[in-house]
Amino acid sequence: MNYKLLIAITSIIIIVSIILYYIFRKRLYHATLFEGPQLLTQGFNKLINFDKMKPSTNGLKYTYMFWLYNVNMPENGYWQNGYDNPKPIFTHFYSPNVYYIPNKNILRVSIGYKNNIGAITGYNLDIKDLKYQLWQHVAIVVDNRIVSVYLNGILDKAANIPNVPWIANRMLNIGKANNNYNGYIWNLNYYNDSLSSTNILKNYNKNKSKIPKLNNSYYQYFKEHQKK
Repeated sequence: MNYKLLIAITSIIIIVSIILYYIFRKRLYHATLFEGPQLLTQGFNKLINFDKMKPSTNGLKYTYMFWLYNVNMPENGYWQNGYDNPKPIFTHFYSPNVYYIPNKNILRVSIGYKNNIGAITGYNLDIKDLKYQLWQHVAIVVDNRIVSVYLNGILDKAANIPNVPWIANRMLNIGKANNNYNGYIWNLNYYNDSLSSTNILKNYNKNKSKIPKLNNSYYQYFKEHQKK
């Protein structure tokens, strides 16, 4: 074969390969589902359309990132449905569900999967001893059966769940009327891929200087709602 012709064919193959790569490469989708900051108390509840949580194009993968401010409310405070009951922060039919358990000071991430009889079961990963009166960054990463939960950019919990994760095609709920967290949520974001630990840490470092200050008006609002 002519040497120049071989070079030309090789060049064409390389160029076509590059073009195909950029056409079909995996594209990361990102949506800010809720900005805030929002105090989750009393009757607050907000629905987010499932169209904003576009599925992954590369397996069963997703990432949620958000900030929480844990108000230090005692047991005799304004807990509408019991101090020991899980308080939904946001729920998406186990893909995922995120709760706060006041009496144990636990943040619970529950990831759904189908058990051996086909029923949706939640696999729980608990972050213990949350700090009070301080914004904290949480990231939940699902990469097929591998689930990781990060706190302030650092891996806190990881698990290989028993089956592939359940992906819900339904509305996402922020808060739950009359059984709320009594804390603040800010900057809830969704990605349709499993972000790396490096990206999680970068996101935390990028946004920690932007976290909102809860001035006296926020605390006054909170106290007024306790009295009602």
